[in-house]
Amino acid sequence: DSITLAFYHPLEAQHICDIGAGAGFPSIPLKIVYPNIKVTIVDSLNKRITFLNALFEALGLDGVEAVSARAEEYCALHRESFDIVTARAVARFEILDELCLPLVKPNGYFIALKGSNGDEEFDVAKSGIEKLGGQLESKYAFTLPGHDDQRMNFYIKKVKPTPSKYPMQHDRYTANLKAKRATISKNWNELINSRVGKYISEQDAKQNELYDTYFETLFQDAYQ
Repeated sequence: DSITLAFYHPLEAQHICDIGAGAGFPSIPLKIVYPNIKVTIVDSLNKRITFLNALFEALGLDGVEAVSARAEEYCALHRESFDIVTARAVARFEILDELCLPLVKPNGYFIALKGSNGDEEFDVAKSGIEKLGGQLESKYAFTLPGHDDQRMNFYIKKVKPTPSKYPMQHDRYTANLKAKRATISKNWNELINSRVGKYISEQDAKQNELYDTYFETLFQDAYQ
């Protein structure tokens, strides 16, 4: 599925940045099929970078580099440097957009390779994508030969610069995420406690009613 990116967006000599490529997908298959493109792979795990460098050598690939860095850290030194930024099986849209769009040149493209839930993810991320300077130009849904699972490619054009505060640093992002989770957890616990408390009160009331009925019957039998 890696080369499907080029089915709907011609590749010539563009510079592509692949965020979180893992074993090199989709950028390495694209480089093999389109040798004139230049590829930069950014991944935070050193062992993947070591593997990728060995792979480049084994395949005799030129014009390709692998960088060990977090995407948000790499972006600080390479804002708006790439014609295309892509990612496959890395994270949900609302996270990817902030990691990828700041790296895209004006009028360049952020191309996200997604699965069958791509539309759902995009709907959640749409406002954030626009805030980051992106605009959905096209999307394509398809199934691969021999597979039933649906794939979706989203082509998002960079129509205006990304505000300089994005992407947030990892510690800020993590702090915000933890705060959101804490709020959700608090609200959930309050809801559960409220409902449990209500249920217990209702059960106590029913139990007291049963006791009252029992003792009333008992006293009536005793006086007869």
